[in-house]
Amino acid sequence: MLCHNLHKIVLPIDALLCRSLSCHDPSHINHLNTFVSNISNACLSAGAAILPYTGRGSDRGRMPGLTEHVAPVRDKAESGRPRNGVVADIMRKTRAEYHYAIRRIRRDSDNIVNERFAEALLHNNGRDFWAEAKKIRRNKVSVSSIVDGVCTDDDIADVFASNYQHLYTSVAYDVTDMNCIISSIDDSLSGHKMQSTVTCEEISVAINKLKAAKNDGDIGLSSDYFKQSCNDLAVYISRLFTALLVHGTAPSEFATSTVIRIPKGKGLNPTDSANYRGIALSSIYGKLFDLIVLHKFSDQLCTSPLQFGFKAKRSTSMCTMVLKEVIAYYSKHGSLYCIML
Repeated sequence: MLCHNLHKIVLPIDALLCRSLSCHDPSHINHLNTFVSNISNACLSAGAAILPYTGRGSDRGRMPGLTEHVAPVRDKAESGRPRNGVVADIMRKTRAEYHYAIRRIRRDSDNIVNERFAEALLHNNGRDFWAEAKKIRRNKVSVSSIVDGVCTDDDIADVFASNYQHLYTSVAYDVTDMNCIISSIDDSLSGHKMQSTVTCEEISVAINKLKAAKNDGDIGLSSDYFKQSCNDLAVYISRLFTALLVHGTAPSEFATSTVIRIPKGKGLNPTDSANYRGIALSSIYGKLFDLIVLHKFSDQLCTSPLQFGFKAKRSTSMCTMVLKEVIAYYSKHGSLYCIML
């Protein structure tokens, strides 16, 4: 169905075939903006008709070891419900085993978690180890329907919009210095031969790297629409990205993010906006473009060895756990002094 929707889109031929890096034709920009909107609408229409809708899962009330120790017994216990005979006796026995398994994992939940940690370390399986750490540290605090004295969704959104506007503009800068930086970058790029072509293969690789079930928070576009798409979508997006690079522009849909509030931790007042942090749900197109840039220029991008966030095979949980272990060790064996920079 997606292929059918894509083939119905009127292609902006002039804008897609333009290769002038100095082109500033406003009609080309408008046509590209319309083109990306048409691609999004094609994905939304196909996704609504084909992809199943599932509610967001929850781990609330889920016990460690439920899948390993209880699920096999439960499957046997629920295989039919006869009242008499040999099968009924087996049914009663398996039901008893099921309830015993439930009681056992409740009693041994801490040991089960410790065993998972030990297995992760034994097999050097870093991802499983940190997955268990995140489950333990997961914040289950719910948000409040009243924040800073307001209770409607629009008023709460205005409160956080005002807070983040103040936060993101709190650091002043000199306009002249900023203009000099922009001018210097423009001058360095003017003599550089830019590779402006984005291939279908690069788009396909980037789509495969997207995490599943991630929404943009704006128009309802999900990463699943791209990961479950036909090959034609990669062709359309490759032509779009190439044209955007040539014209040096980005549609507003690429730059739009939706900030949602997350409680900072337990024991804090949920009605105070200062006790929330914001995370941004970004455009799926923007994520694809970032992945392509990282793929093309990863050998030229350097980061500090002390950076753990936003790096492959790294996590800020590593730093947090090391800090906690150091604090616990010195608190147990002597005095502890800590300075935060």
